[in-house]
Amino acid sequence: MIRLRSVVIVALALASVAYSQDLGPCSSQPSPQEFETYCQALRINPRSSIAHFRVAEMFFLQDNFQTAANEFRGALDGDLEPRWVESWSHIALGRIFSITNQKDRAVHEYKQVLILPDRLTDAESEATRLLKEINADIPLRLFPAGSDKVTEPATAIPAEYSGEARNAELEGTVLIDAMVSDGGLAHDSKVTRPLGLGLDENALNSVRSALFTADQVNRNASGRTAIAVDFFLPLKLSRWHLTGVIFDPPPGASRPEFVKTVYPPPAGIVFLPEVRERGSVLAAIGRPATAVVGFDIDEQGRPSNIQVQTASDPMWGSQATDIVKEWRFKPGTKDGKPLPVPCSIELMWGPRKLSATVASQFSQFRGLATTSRIDQPTVK
Repeated sequence: MIRLRSVVIVALALASVAYSQDLGPCSSQPSPQEFETYCQALRINPRSSIAHFRVAEMFFLQDNFQTAANEFRGALDGDLEPRWVESWSHIALGRIFSITNQKDRAVHEYKQVLILPDRLTDAESEATRLLKEINADIPLRLFPAGSDKVTEPATAIPAEYSGEARNAELEGTVLIDAMVSDGGLAHDSKVTRPLGLGLDENALNSVRSALFTADQVNRNASGRTAIAVDFFLPLKLSRWHLTGVIFDPPPGASRPEFVKTVYPPPAGIVFLPEVRERGSVLAAIGRPATAVVGFDIDEQGRPSNIQVQTASDPMWGSQATDIVKEWRFKPGTKDGKPLPVPCSIELMWGPRKLSATVASQFSQFRGLATTSRIDQPTVK
């Protein structure tokens, strides 16, 4: 979903745009095509929420917070089409109030997202995260006794990266299913969605050492609690993200290990008109591009026989293969000798700061039992 400072907005050169009384921020002066498109939409339908929202985004990126706030309010007062505009306009206003040191008003906007009748999971997650970030109280979600509908993790706890996972820049969420005692301690923990490269073990260790409060524990009908442990790199420069790895070594062989990965900054794509256009569309709707690439890691630790297994568009598969060519590994071995080992990886192209919601929602690896081949964590 939309992340205001991380989406790709093609139209950035708005400094010369004047604010007129009749057309709001849309003047008759020359302006980028995207900006003019939404201004034209407002001339036709002044209550177009999506047009107000897009114009507001552009002014937000120019740090023109007053005009941006006016336009986000215009989106809320409009036709509310599409429905996600309502949630994300409240979040945007909350961000503006946070930036301008108006905490109470920011809290009010974030909480509006949590009480809307049309609840969006990704918007709720973002609003909850932002409330935690400013140390505000979070309205509790109440579930009927014995409900078995608590499928999303009830809480998230921090954990440290392993050295190899940091070298690989692997990102994602480890899901753990655990029993949590009335005293707040987790036991009988097991990984239900692994990431590998040592992150599963680190996640289990964090869960075992954590002390949970009562409002963090949402139990399902079996009395167990789902716990999310996120691993994301907030300072990542590239828009490319490694979100899944599967090794398939022969029986008795060790798997390869990541030694070096290269992710091209800043946009990380060949800057052709077609790529630029599709990247802008994906960023505007909050949908990442994905590609699953398979290859062999040869005896020298180099990728060979690289093939695109799936891709959201052939263009992104081609981009992903160019990235993988530069990676290097410590080769897998059997009986002390290096040997080729098949590997599949999933890459996403999207915002530099990838969110847990986006990563899990669009992952092609999510739910694959073979993902557990990466590592087999010891569960106690």
